[in-house]
Amino acid sequence: MLGAAPVPAWLPADTGNATAGWVSYVQQKRLGDTHRRPVADILIGGFACRFQGLATRTPQHFEPFFPQLAVRCPGAG
Repeated sequence: MLGAAPVPAWLPADTGNATAGWVSYVQQKRLGDTHRRPVADILIGGFACRFQGLATRTPQHFEPFFPQLAVRCPGAG
């Protein structure tokens, strides 16, 4: 056992965060200010907002849609 806590359940607040990220994505997409993003990124970002942040190799997939989310890129000083 690694000692890690079990995965927490998806909460209504996560749905709200993901919805806000999706709305931001749609607005930016209509203005031509963003590229296509998978729905999975929006769901991951919405879920991560409840926690201390997100470690990812692709921070640009999350930062525009979740400005309040602390996004860290491993290996990037």
